[in-house]
Amino acid sequence: WGHFLAAQRVGGYVPSMVLWPFGGMTHAVAPPDPIAETAVALAGPLTSLVLGGLLTLGASVLTAIGGPFAGPIGVVAFVLGALNLLLGLANLVPAYPLDGGRIVRGLAWWRSGSEMRGAIVAALSGRIIGWTVVGVGLAVALTGQTSSGILIAVSGWFLAMTARGLREQTQLQALLEGLRIDDFVEREVSRIAPGLTVDTFAEGLLADGATSSAAVVGPNGLVGVLGVGQIRRLRRGRWATTRAENLMAPIAATPPLQLGGAIWPAIIRLRRSGLDGLAVMDGTDLAGLFTRASVGRALRSREGDLPARSGPPWRRR
Repeated sequence: WGHFLAAQRVGGYVPSMVLWPFGGMTHAVAPPDPIAETAVALAGPLTSLVLGGLLTLGASVLTAIGGPFAGPIGVVAFVLGALNLLLGLANLVPAYPLDGGRIVRGLAWWRSGSEMRGAIVAALSGRIIGWTVVGVGLAVALTGQTSSGILIAVSGWFLAMTARGLREQTQLQALLEGLRIDDFVEREVSRIAPGLTVDTFAEGLLADGATSSAAVVGPNGLVGVLGVGQIRRLRRGRWATTRAENLMAPIAATPPLQLGGAIWPAIIRLRRSGLDGLAVMDGTDLAGLFTRASVGRALRSREGDLPARSGPPWRRR
C-alpha cells in the first residue's frame, strides 16, 4: 500500500497488486523521473518500519496496562511489529531488486543525470552485496548450521544474478542506441469500443497470436489500451459484466508514444507500465501499438551485434 499511495502521489500508475498470505507485490509505475522513482521505492520500507514501530509500541503499552487479554494481544502485536521491522530493514538492503537497490538506482540517476548510470551503480551495488551474502552463507554453513547457511547463500546468489541481469540491461540499452520506434510498430491494430463487454472480443483477441494488445477507441479517439494479459487476469465469469473501459489502461495514466522517438525509452516505458503494449501516435492520429512482441523483434534485429560477455560496453569504450 505504501508503494501504491506513493505512485499515485507522484502521478504514477498501478496496473496490479498481488497479495499472498504472507506478503504481496505492488506493480507501481512511477513517471520517468529519479525523484519519483526513489520516492516510490522508499515508501514500501518506510511503511513497514512505521507499522512495525507502532505495533511494538502498542505491545509495550498493553504489557504495562495489563488485563486478562493484554498478554495474548500484546504477544501478537509484538510478533507482527518485529516482522514488519525486519521486513522494512531487509528491503532497504542496497541490492536490486530490493527497494534499497531501487533507491540506489534513483539516487545515482539523480546525481548523474543518466538513467543508465543509475542502473550501472545499482548493478554494482547488487553484485557486491549478493556475493558478500553468499560468503556469509558459506561461513555459516561451515559452522555446522548447514540449512541456514545454504538458505543465506542462495539468497545472495539470487541478488547477484539479478544484479547481473540489470547490468546486461544496460548493455542492451547501448546496443539499441540510435534505433527509432517507427520500424517496430504494429500497424494492424484491433480497435474496441469502450462500452463493449469483454466476452464480445476476448476469445478473438486471445486466439490472435499476431498481436497482444488492442486499442480502445471512443467517438473522440483513443481512450486506452487493452492487453491479453489484462484479460487473462480477469475471471471468465466476469467477462459478461466487465466493459473494455473498466479493464483498459487509460491514456491519461499511460500516455502514448510518438513516431520518431528512440526505441530504448519506449522499451523502458513499456516495462514500467506492466502492460502488453502502448499506443503510438502520429501527431493526433493512432499509428499503431508498440508491444512486447515489437521489443522481441527489435532485439532479434540486432542479435548479431550483441557484445561479448567479456565486459560491459561502458568499460570497453
